[in-house]
Order: sequence, then C-alpha cells, then structure tokens
Amino acid sequence: MATDTPDDADRRPIELTPTEEAALRDLLEAAHWLGSFTHERAVEDLTGNVAPLLKLLTALGNTDLVDVLERGLQDPELDRALMDPPGAGLMELLRAERSEDFRRGVGVLMALVEAIGRQSRVVAGGDDRGE
Repeated sequence: MATDTPDDADRRPIELTPTEEAALRDLLEAAHWLGSFTHERAVEDLTGNVAPLLKLLTALGNTDLVDVLERGLQDPELDRALMDPPGAGLMELLRAERSEDFRRGVGVLMALVEAIGRQSRVVAGGDDRGE
C-alpha cells in the first residue's frame, strides 16, 4: 500500500463546487484589486510626502537642532526618567525652575513654539513676515 507524500498531494487537482469556485474567483479578484490599489496609493503617498520631508530634513540639517536632540535623547537622565518618571506637579516645576538646564530647555521650546506660530500665520496667508 503506497502512501502519498506531501508533494503528491500538492499535485492532485482540487475539485471545487461552482459556489466555491465563484468565491475563490471573487477572493482572487479582490486581492488583485487591493494589491493594485495599495501600490498606486503608496506611490501617490510617497511622491506627495517625500519632497516636504526632504525639505524638512534639509532645514533640520542646517541647524544645531538635530545635534541637540540627539544628545538630549542619549542623556542618561532621560533614560532614568523614562524608567521612573519624576513628579510633574506645580511644586516640581517650581523646583526645576532653579536649574539652568531647565530654563534653557524651556527657552528653546518657547522659541520653537513662537517660530512655529509665526510660520503658521505665513502659511495661512495672514502675514508675510515669515522669513
């Protein structure tokens, strides 16, 4: 008595009912449509987003912001804070205000927020003082 190997089983024709055949055909057509839609959409998204991202990366590369962010993200104090977040109530903020680093960081963030606000007005067309 011969036994079928997996290869033999793969070579046998599959018998489908007309309903199963129609369902399989619909499934394959849907997969094909989804694949082409995803590809076209990905290309559209890629072309629509690459130019602004490259522009942003170029702008970031022309500042010290990348270096500051990279160093800040690698700071051991940040790792400790991520593992055991400190309190962030009003008293902690008042205590942190004594730190020169804290004041400097808040000053940088305030300048960034102000610059973003100024440029949002320019982009909205309400002001031309952006640059």
